[in-house]
Amino acid sequence: MPVKLYTFLLAIVLLFGCNKKPSDKIEPPLDSPKPLNIISYSLENLVGQGTYYNIPIAPVVTIHFDRPIDKITLITGIVYKTQAGSSVPYSSTYINDSTVSINPDGALTHLNKYVVTI
Repeated sequence: MPVKLYTFLLAIVLLFGCNKKPSDKIEPPLDSPKPLNIISYSLENLVGQGTYYNIPIAPVVTIHFDRPIDKITLITGIVYKTQAGSSVPYSSTYINDSTVSINPDGALTHLNKYVVTI
């Protein structure tokens, strides 16, 4: 009989001792950043089509976001590279609080593929 009583008490302790309280929930911070969404982009005023051909050797890429952008975060978030993976130095200009244009600091090489990633 004592074994059944101990087993019953152990079951009660485990059942109620491991119960999580509502206060144990981990809530995300209220001001956690939300990702930016691109509304549209263009290259030399040609609306986003993915791949472009016969473009100037120093093209301007313009990107429109769905809300104001953090200038410091965006500078580190834009990557301009060659197809081989080499970084391309570029300058950025903020047209308004949700639009930025970027252009390479020098002329791009003819007949090469370049990728801008955000």
